[in-house]
Amino acid sequence: MSSNESTSQSTMKEPWLAFIDNEFDIEDDQTRLELLTILRDALLSIDEAAAEVAAHRIDSYYSDTFLSVHPLVKFEDDKGMASFLCALWDAVFDLAELLPFDDRKQDRLVEVILELRKLPAKSFTIWQEKDCLVYIKEPVFFMVQEDRWNGSFPHNFKGEPAAVAEFRQRCYEWVNHQAFTARCTEAGIDTEPLCKHPTYEIANGLEKEYSLQVERDCKVMVAAQYILLAGRALHQRYIARHLSTGKEEAARQGLEKWGLWAERLKAIEEKGDCDPKVIAAAVEARRRLIALQPDVFLDSVARPTRKRLIAPHPDLFPDSPTKRARKSLIALYPDPTPDFCGETERHY
Repeated sequence: MSSNESTSQSTMKEPWLAFIDNEFDIEDDQTRLELLTILRDALLSIDEAAAEVAAHRIDSYYSDTFLSVHPLVKFEDDKGMASFLCALWDAVFDLAELLPFDDRKQDRLVEVILELRKLPAKSFTIWQEKDCLVYIKEPVFFMVQEDRWNGSFPHNFKGEPAAVAEFRQRCYEWVNHQAFTARCTEAGIDTEPLCKHPTYEIANGLEKEYSLQVERDCKVMVAAQYILLAGRALHQRYIARHLSTGKEEAARQGLEKWGLWAERLKAIEEKGDCDPKVIAAAVEARRRLIALQPDVFLDSVARPTRKRLIAPHPDLFPDSPTKRARKSLIALYPDPTPDFCGETERHY
């Protein structure tokens, strides 16, 4: 096959598959390529056990192949585990940025992480941090996640015509990236520090103004995705936890923030100057806020000034992140919750 034919076929593939193909052309790190292969197989599989199979393949690759390919790591404190995890999480986030935010394959990536956490725990010293539990409680995932969060959004856009298409693509990838982080938050994976990413990103989308339309659409869409995909976790963080422990003042502050977000989403809908798909996502995000804490909304407008705060129905908040994750992954959009994506179109 000629290089032109190969390039033509790659351009017809979904971006994440074309990316993997390209990595095989330019990358010589066998660990990275094997991990991308395992993740690709999991994302393409229709087998319900695909995530579990992928988790076992990833874990087995470390013990069966990685250690033999890199024999000197046995003399290191972490036995090469930090390097292996860096390669794994880099591969996961690379794919997450290219998978559309409303693609169920993002759910499959989350499932793989959850299945890795079900494997027998292994303890390592990683970066001088003792007793790290691989896949469960270790610093590498959050380091990679933080690096991507700090470095992925194109802050240096100057507005030149030649850069507009690239900026728009980067914004699209930013929405994908943040949607994946939202899924991790809802599944109980992104828990340290507490809801840091949605706290910043919802405020960026709903409490700031942007002169560039594409940037505003991007930031509003990210805020909407956090509410739609991680609504239960956010409610638990801002409201339910405080109500259950009798911290009414903290809960009141959370309700005020909840109400502010609902008001801003309503304003976006009424102003109507965002992309129509972004407006549709904003409408569903506002409905989500109301559904999660309906007693503080009067006439569909947030008024968190009631004398007595009422705890939400316990069914909205499973007792543990694991229960919440399993429910989320079985049916991320339960029947009572509107499907913001619709059946035939995406919102970005």
